[in-house]
Amino acid sequence: MHNLFNNALNHARPGSVIEIKATRQNAVSRIEIKNHGETIPSDALPQIWDRYYRADQIDTGRPLGTGLGLAIVKSILEKHSAKYGVVSENDQTTFWFETCNPGNIS
Repeated sequence: MHNLFNNALNHARPGSVIEIKATRQNAVSRIEIKNHGETIPSDALPQIWDRYYRADQIDTGRPLGTGLGLAIVKSILEKHSAKYGVVSENDQTTFWFETCNPGNIS
């Protein structure tokens, strides 16, 4: 959660709101973190989960990360067999992942 929230914060339009949403459907919870700002180019979306990859960005005056955060998120989620993804369009980017609800684990 920290890496996804920090990523959303670093790439949000100044003064915009970061949205965090949790929904539950049966045995699965879906967590979404959405920011408003520059979208990720569609051709870069598959690579953003790769270690050290950083999509070209407009100079915002903020320091760029190392390109490790999303690779760490991917590694943790895959070790737990969790579904995850990103949607980036219309000046909004939403990262999401799903997790089992503790009461429904058998």
